[in-house]
Amino acid sequence: MWKQLLMAFAMFLIQSTANAQALNAVPDGGCAFLMAGFESQTSPALKPDLNSEIKAACTVRTPALTAKEKLHYMLRSTYERNSVLFSFAGAGIKQARDSTPEWGQGMEGYGRRLASAFGHKIVKRNIQFTIGSLMREDPRYFCSESSGIWRRSMYAASRTFVSNKDGGGIRPGYSKFAATFGGAFISRQWHPERKRNINEYLISTAISIGLDTAKNVFNEFWPDLKRLMNK
Repeated sequence: MWKQLLMAFAMFLIQSTANAQALNAVPDGGCAFLMAGFESQTSPALKPDLNSEIKAACTVRTPALTAKEKLHYMLRSTYERNSVLFSFAGAGIKQARDSTPEWGQGMEGYGRRLASAFGHKIVKRNIQFTIGSLMREDPRYFCSESSGIWRRSMYAASRTFVSNKDGGGIRPGYSKFAATFGGAFISRQWHPERKRNINEYLISTAISIGLDTAKNVFNEFWPDLKRLMNK
């Protein structure tokens, strides 16, 4: 059962090398731009009225990313602290639920679940980056221009299924669809044989879609929460 550990570790080494090369290749201006904010693209400008302030911050549209900046963005979204912590937490939850009991308990079982979760994430992010770059899709999340919790929540949920185009506008999220289904299928290949079937692929896909939707909703309202906490 060590195949999943070796596969995830190999992916980590490959992407770590790509990360180092990308950091050297991306211009300082591009790096500064990306470091300015991963969770959402917002303006720091403040206005007296909170609703106006939030709307003004979220309607900003920055120039399209270059291919190198998209690579940097993908690597950050995969290996940044919060992303890694979520993988650790997810593995802990699966450990507590004894998900995939064939992997056992203790540190060995936890290591297998962690490697599986992180390996799934690496596969999914790489598929989305590759197809999205070829199809000129912008991987960033832009906040809604609407007001109201319901409208903004519906907008955030819809971003799970559509992508922003580099030249403006939206299209069906081809890279997201491919990454979600591809990640579900590939990641199941290092699971026990009983989990390598259509039903399990669909379950994994549904969970992935649900997590992506929750992440978009969080990104939509995080600027609001951050401003309220800083007041």
